[in-house]
Amino acid sequence: MLEGPWGGGKTYLVKRLLAQLKKSGTRHVYVSLYGVGSKAEFDRAVLAGVHPFIEHKAVKASLQLISGLLTMARFSTSAKLEEYLEKFDADVFIFDDLERCEVPLTTVLGYVNPFVEHAGCKVVLIANESEIAQDDKDEYRRRKEKVVGRTLSISPDLENAIPAFIGRMKDRGTRRYLQQNVPLIEQVARQANHGNLRVIQQSLWDFARFHQAMPSSLQSKSHGMAHVLGTFLALSMEFKVGSLGLTTLSDRSQYGRFLVDKKAPPTPLAVAADKYPGIDLYDQTLDNDLVADMFSKGRFDPAAIARSLGVSSWFATPGQVPSWRIVWDKHIWDDKSVRAAIEDVEAKFVARHYVEQGEILHVFGLRLTLAQERLLAIDVPTIVAEAKTYVDDLKKSKKLEPYLNDGGDFPRAHDGLGFSGREKPEFREMLSYLVDRQGEVLEGGYPEQAAHLMVEMVEDRNLFWRRINYSNTKDGRFTHQPIFTYVDAKHFVETLLKQSNSAQFEILKAMLSRYDGGKLARELAAERAWIMEVRDLLIAEAGNADVLRKNRLTDITNWTIGKAIRDVEEAEEQQRAEQGRAALRGDVERA
Repeated sequence: MLEGPWGGGKTYLVKRLLAQLKKSGTRHVYVSLYGVGSKAEFDRAVLAGVHPFIEHKAVKASLQLISGLLTMARFSTSAKLEEYLEKFDADVFIFDDLERCEVPLTTVLGYVNPFVEHAGCKVVLIANESEIAQDDKDEYRRRKEKVVGRTLSISPDLENAIPAFIGRMKDRGTRRYLQQNVPLIEQVARQANHGNLRVIQQSLWDFARFHQAMPSSLQSKSHGMAHVLGTFLALSMEFKVGSLGLTTLSDRSQYGRFLVDKKAPPTPLAVAADKYPGIDLYDQTLDNDLVADMFSKGRFDPAAIARSLGVSSWFATPGQVPSWRIVWDKHIWDDKSVRAAIEDVEAKFVARHYVEQGEILHVFGLRLTLAQERLLAIDVPTIVAEAKTYVDDLKKSKKLEPYLNDGGDFPRAHDGLGFSGREKPEFREMLSYLVDRQGEVLEGGYPEQAAHLMVEMVEDRNLFWRRINYSNTKDGRFTHQPIFTYVDAKHFVETLLKQSNSAQFEILKAMLSRYDGGKLARELAAERAWIMEVRDLLIAEAGNADVLRKNRLTDITNWTIGKAIRDVEEAEEQQRAEQGRAALRGDVERA
């Protein structure tokens, strides 16, 4: 048996050896057991390897097709496999993908055993024993001792594999850079200890895309590049093998390692970080948003890469980085830069410079942390009071942005960085105060925003759809807000009917999407009376039109907003019926 992890190079090694056997005239049969679910399928898979006319990949992928071809070639598929093997003088049988067979492994070993005794031939099994179910392992070991005489473990040949992977890359600059850093790549691969060459290769491919998307001015920062290469490969490999999920990657904190509760079980990130001495998996040079986009979505956005690296101490000078980011990362920047950054943040705080929600919360959290660390000569209650005054001042000057709630939790991070002190009650108090005042701004501006939404409905229907529906963009500001209660239903219908027939249908479909899933009975319940009035006005308009226009208006109204209203009404009727049945059952039980 050749044993080793998936992607470790077992099959690649065996096929190289088979090519040598072929040159030497040694007769051999290669059989994949992937998906084999019965003795009959096992026999057909062996026959597919024995008979040279079954060579095409499409044929090998279909056991039913194999059976058909054998019949056409006048081989009886009902005959015993041994009858064919007696006529076929093989020296070596190789059975691959043992653990991917769909019958119990002890049964598979029973299928294989006759080959060990067949005319003195050699039998090689290829398997990943770590994937064998725990419940099956004891019986598997007992049966294996009777069948397998020797087990060899495959170790990935990193010294040859990594240069080979790099050598096949097309981009000359990336290929040259990676070739200069093969020792670091080997170090990370050995620390990963996955034994999976395929994962290493895929991670290198990902880094190649990352490198090509980087600004050339940053590629020349050798120390920063080495730092990023190690972190990138480690995170990528842990993500690909499933040790780190998207949630973990999105919630990394620069100082998370110092906040670990030693009494609690280690987090997945803590377990992974321990494997890579000398590499910091918590590091934010590749910020969380960027890492999530690259690894989970395959998106290597040059602007996002430049923004993330451009504010890191590995790539930037203090003058290129916002002062609040230097304070956030104060343990990495030099003391002089940090002191200057604290002074700049305080000056901008006094000048009410910060108006964007994420930056405001970063500054609030940083000032709270600085006060608790005695780097600001202000006590914590004063920090909280000054934050509230800051918000009030922005609101009075009409610089406070409305809070666009997308239906999720309050924000926990901005620009790829978690808010300092975000778990402290004082921070939550400041956050709540900010969001409440932003909510007041949003509600106070609804009439004006509703009027602007009607303009967008006419001028840009795609933007209109994004405004009122969830689209995972910043445009969906009214997804959960009952904005149409500020729109006159008659004005909406009049504006709608002035558009082309196709535009009318698109607008009404956007409304159907808005209310889909019963939202008219939940967060958008305030719009229910409004949309019912819109429906009635459209039906009335249809009643006064010629037959063609009447049919069209009636149909598109019923197919869209009419359907949304009916869905809610039917759901409520079912709920009332169920409540009635439940009450009846209760009466019967009491009786």
